[in-house]
Amino acid sequence: MANARIGIRTSRRLELYLWARNVLDRDYFEQLLPAGGNAGQYAAVLGDPRTVGVTLRFEY
Repeated sequence: MANARIGIRTSRRLELYLWARNVLDRDYFEQLLPAGGNAGQYAAVLGDPRTVGVTLRFEY
C-alpha cells in the first residue's frame, strides 16, 4: 500500500492538500487472525480501496 499527499501553505494561514490512500489500489488485509478453537479458520478485515480527496484549511 502506498499513500501520497502534496499541498501548499500560504503566509495568510491557508492550506490546500491533495491526498490519496492506497494509490496502487492493491488488495490487502488490515487484520488477519485465527478464529477461535482449532478448526483452521481465519478471520480477516480487508483494507480500503483507492481513496482520493482534497483538504482545505483556513485559520482565522
